[in-house]
Amino acid sequence: MKKPLAALLFALIATVGHADDGSMEPAVGDIAHRWAKINYHTPAKEQEKAFKDLADQAGRLLAAEPGKPQPMVWQAITLASYAKANGGLSALSSAKQARDLLLAAEKIDNQTPNT
Repeated sequence: MKKPLAALLFALIATVGHADDGSMEPAVGDIAHRWAKINYHTPAKEQEKAFKDLADQAGRLLAAEPGKPQPMVWQAITLASYAKANGGLSALSSAKQARDLLLAAEKIDNQTPNT
């Protein structure tokens, strides 16, 4: 479980370097910035709840803008980060959902993770 989750997180975090290159919608950019703050500045014991709340926010954005790949990618990033912070078997469903979102985003625009 840990190796596939780690590989998924590595792939997702590789996209974060392009988080705010001017092509990102403001609402998606807000999620990206909050993710970075949680990931780099929030104590580990508080990350699970913070990532869960952020994943919920990203889910609402995705529901408001269905079919757009950037919200899908950031929903996936927040879910994978939540899964990592959560750990255990309960993280598996979040990790699978993150994978499915990335695959769906890639079908819409295979360059999305690189923009």
